[in-house]
Parts: sequence; structure tokens; C-alpha cells
Amino acid sequence: MKWLYVLALSMIGLPMWAQEEPQTEDEQAVKAVVLEVFDAMRATDSIRLKKCFYKEVDVYTSFVHRKTGKAVLMKDDIQQFYTSVGTPHDGLYDEKLGAYSIRVDDHLASIWVDYYFFVDDRFSHCGVDFFQMYKTEEGWKIYFLSDTRRKKSCEVPDASVLW
Repeated sequence: MKWLYVLALSMIGLPMWAQEEPQTEDEQAVKAVVLEVFDAMRATDSIRLKKCFYKEVDVYTSFVHRKTGKAVLMKDDIQQFYTSVGTPHDGLYDEKLGAYSIRVDDHLASIWVDYYFFVDDRFSHCGVDFFQMYKTEEGWKIYFLSDTRRKKSCEVPDASVLW
């Protein structure tokens, strides 16, 4: 009888770990925008990339400074991001995505997704991307993007889990 009690208690948190495919049309559309961002990056296509974003965008990165060991929050420039993606560079930038969570309410949405960044087949770093989106007449657009970047504690999941 005790084992049933332990089993029942252990399953309480299970829904928090489960990752479900987007159910609603809006959830599917939000996920599609995120996938388009990374497809555009792989294609080195800044015009395609720009279409995913709202006219005004805030972009932030959080990382631990190598020399001080302290956490840093740095505001990035979206125009520099567009330029860096669209400028020819050595190696294919490939951001593979893992576990995620999508939330939608009316015209606002957010998606939190684990990522693993590669240049060609060489692992570079990992972290979390956090997108906030607004539903415009043209569809969902990203108006806020924040990410973390780290090289430690990056266990890349099996390819079957990535999207």
C-alpha cells in the first residue's frame, strides 16, 4: 500500500515535465514563427528573419562574465542581429531546440525553449530562448527576445527530442 502512495505522490509533478504539442491554432502559429526564425538563420536570410519580428523589438542576453564570474544582462541591438544573420560567415549557424512551453492569451503569447547552438556540427553553447509575441493583422510577431548563454551544464538531448 505504501508503494501506491509513493507512486501517486511522484506523479503529481508529472504534468509539469510533460511536453505537449501545440493544441490550438494560435499555439501552432507561435511555434511556427520560432521555427521560422531558426530556419532563416540557417539560410543566412535576414529578410526572412525580419518578417518574424514586430517593428519595435527589445533583445537581451544573460550570461556569466568569464573574468568576474558574475551574471550580466546585456541589451542587444536587433539591427545588429539581422546584419549578423544576413552577412556571409564561416560555418552554418544551427540552433537546435529542445523542451518548450507555450502560453497564449488573446493577442499575447510567450514561448520558453531550451536551445543548443552549433556552428556546423561543432557544439558552441546552450541556454534558453524566451520569446514574447503580439498577434498583428499579419500574424504573430516577436516584440521581445531574451536568452541565456552558457557552455557548462549543456547536455544535448537525443536528436529525436529536438525540433
